[in-house]
Amino acid sequence: MGLLLLGFINLNNVMNEVDGLVASQSFIMIFAAASLLAISGELQWTIPLILLCAPILGFLAWNWPPARIMMGDAGSSFLGLFISLLGLHLAGDTSINLWVWLILMAAFITDVVTTFLVRARFALSLMPSSHKNHAYQILARKWDSHFYVTVLLCAICWLWLFPLAYLAMEFEGWGLVLLALAILPIAAACLYLKAGRGDMDTEPAL
Repeated sequence: MGLLLLGFINLNNVMNEVDGLVASQSFIMIFAAASLLAISGELQWTIPLILLCAPILGFLAWNWPPARIMMGDAGSSFLGLFISLLGLHLAGDTSINLWVWLILMAAFITDVVTTFLVRARFALSLMPSSHKNHAYQILARKWDSHFYVTVLLCAICWLWLFPLAYLAMEFEGWGLVLLALAILPIAAACLYLKAGRGDMDTEPAL
């Protein structure tokens, strides 16, 4: 379990290179959890979770692209740990199971894992300097905009991942299938964008 927590902390650090991305993801996960619990009638959790969104939104107002305040490793690490522990707590006490949490995090998980596997496959460096080959960074360069990348993340989360998370809450036995359904189109998009291919560097793996 400790390794998984470290993995989620590092996940946030890796994705914290575009303005507003990590803060938006954190807000979406907590507000989505509040919405799902409201739908399931567990209203005792709704208000506390919405209140948790307030400081994130306060920060996001300044971190929204173009950012006037940067999150940094300390902020992204804290949010990674907090979101992970919150997910574990909700999975133990509410209708929100771990499949729901993984589906809501699927955009981050898929980009990081796809990039890592591709770079490992082509024997390219796995060091932090290779972060520029993640799909979200490739899009930021293509579009010359952090704003559109962050808006795209929000759209994917609400229009694609949130409905699947709801189904995973209602039909926990189908959680693995729903997680695969959440991941596959995002993974296909990452591969289409040549995430991890090392188009910008040809370093040997270390």
